Amino acid sequence: KYLGEKCKYYVPKPFFDPKDCLRLILDAGGIPVLAHPFLYKFSNEDTKHLIHDLKEEGLAGIEVYHSSHHIGQITKLRQWQKEYDLLATGGSDFHGTNKPDIEIGTGRGPLFVPDHLIDDLMN
Repeated sequence: KYLGEKCKYYVPKPFFDPKDCLRLILDAGGIPVLAHPFLYKFSNEDTKHLIHDLKEEGLAGIEVYHSSHHIGQITKLRQWQKEYDLLATGGSDFHGTNKPDIEIGTGRGPLFVPDHLIDDLMN
């Protein structure tokens, strides 16, 4: 009633250009990773272009293993991860009580994130 997009007290969320985000993460000594690429609802082609473009700007990895990814998406992301020489990461997307259907470490089911990914990140 008061805070919705067309309501009197609505304040739009700030938008950060992905390239600016990459620069901020890199400048802070972080490892920039694109989280859950298939949740953005782009086509496979557009997702691949996004990964390519962000790689040129400093992207270091992509979240291959995510609680919403099915085996076909994981396979595609592994392919792109290798093609663009990126790190693979994974996570359950647990954010606390605001997502009660997601369990820490397993997501919405039998999420498996290979242990060797942490070694890759550390090196």
